[in-house]
Amino acid sequence: SALALLFKTVILTKLFYAAPLWLKDRLNDFNDFISRAKLKILGSQFHVAKTLTDLLTMIPPLEVSLEVLTIKFVLKGLNAKDAMCAKLLQIESEQKHPFYEHITSVKRY
Repeated sequence: SALALLFKTVILTKLFYAAPLWLKDRLNDFNDFISRAKLKILGSQFHVAKTLTDLLTMIPPLEVSLEVLTIKFVLKGLNAKDAMCAKLLQIESEQKHPFYEHITSVKRY
């Protein structure tokens, strides 16, 4: 629908700007916002099953989108100039860092 396309192009692009850096800590707040937006896009008055809502609006869950964006961010960083790649490799040595799992999984792949 036109509302779904508008939501994807205007709202999600602004929401996902630098999302790997800040969105993980605020995921619950934005999940509520996204679910209300999906409800409005569908024109429904009652909450429908989440999987059905995701399928009908063709907007993936926020957790999935964040994982995809984080992997893209890590891949771009590892393929970037030496300074960015070195920074990500330093992060790899810190196991408590939020990107640690993503970096190790990308390097395993």
